[in-house]
This record gives sequence, C-alpha cells and structure tokens, in this order.
Amino acid sequence: MKAFSMFIGKLPFAGKITLRQCFTALYRSQTFSERLKCYFILLGVLALWFFGHGMQVLMGIRLMFTENVPFWAVVAGALYAVINFAVILTHIYLGIRATKFLFSNRYLRHTQHAVSDMTNGEVLLALVTTLAGQFGFLAIYFLYV
Repeated sequence: MKAFSMFIGKLPFAGKITLRQCFTALYRSQTFSERLKCYFILLGVLALWFFGHGMQVLMGIRLMFTENVPFWAVVAGALYAVINFAVILTHIYLGIRATKFLFSNRYLRHTQHAVSDMTNGEVLLALVTTLAGQFGFLAIYFLYV
C-alpha cells in the first residue's frame, strides 16, 4: 500500500499541496497537544476529501451506466471513477499513517528537508491538471446525465 500511495502522490493533483502542509505540521509538532491539533486538522481534511471523492466515484459510475452515452464518455466516467477511488484508498492509508504517528513517541526535531516545498511549476501543473480534469468531467457528466 505504501508504494501505491507513493505512486498516487507523484501524480500532479492539487490536493497534495494541502496534505503536504498538514503532514509537515504534524511531523514537526513538538508537544502532544500541538500534535493532536495538527492531527485533527489533517483528519478533517482527509474526511472532507474522502466524501468528496466518494461522490465523484458515484458520479463516474452513474455516467458509465447511463443509456445512450457515447463510448468515449463511458471510458471517461470509468477513468474518473477509478482515479478517484485510488485517491480514496490513498487517503485511508494516509489517515492510518497519521494515526500511527500520533500515538508514537517520536518527535522529529531534525526535519531539514521541507516536505511541503513545491516549486511554482509543480504547483501550477497540479492546479491545471486538477481543474482540467474536474471541468472536463463535469462538462461530460452534465451533457449526458
């Protein structure tokens, strides 16, 4: 599951911008109360995205099984559902990983490499990829459903 999560993390999705910030704050926390606060913020983000991506999976499945839809739209719905389901699995894994870290006694004091640092090009690519995918699918979805 770790390799799968790392693969999904390498794809240019905009959600990882926020998640990297949340995980960096969790890993750099020095007290348990600070760690708990960062943990609940991270879990809130993951829960919100879990339900949002779950709705997108259902929309992709609904498009796949709608009658009189061209084959290319069915393929787009299937890809959309599969990608969002993979993101949901990654969110579950990240939530488990954050929970394990919460209850460990490790405090990472020497985090010289900033996990949250992304170049402007990476941020732009992630935003463009996510927005193009969302708008493209929603255009197909509302055209045929």
